[in-house]
Amino acid sequence: TIHLKTTGSFTAGKSIRFTLASNPLNELADGLYNVIGDAVLGVDVIDASTIGINNLVAGQLTLGNYPNPFRNTTTIVYNLPEAGYVNLVLTDVYGKQVCALVNTDQVAGIHSLIVDPNIRGLAPGVYLYKIVVEGPSNTYTKVNKMLFTR
Repeated sequence: TIHLKTTGSFTAGKSIRFTLASNPLNELADGLYNVIGDAVLGVDVIDASTIGINNLVAGQLTLGNYPNPFRNTTTIVYNLPEAGYVNLVLTDVYGKQVCALVNTDQVAGIHSLIVDPNIRGLAPGVYLYKIVVEGPSNTYTKVNKMLFTR
């Protein structure tokens, strides 16, 4: 677990990127400092947001977007509790699919994608985005609402 504390200069549009320096002495360990030989390190970018930071819970599917409502673009962020086949679709309020955003295998961890309504041909309105993750031990589903304004 990495805990971050930022300053007021960490504003929307800025980001932090973590990388692990290439060094044979680097090891990942558990809470008792026992080395995990087959551990996989997932590294991602932390973006500043005017709505705060999602609290991620290990083993739980999370899904959100920011900003919401949005005018130009919005970023969908989701945390996969395990690797699996991910289907993320955008629908209208009646459940009719408007477009597929993700339809592929993905590793566990945090993922994000930018949705540009102009590229997707979206009219202003309310949309639902639904994620279904078919992992080896479970199937996870979550639905959220977003509002596109002009």
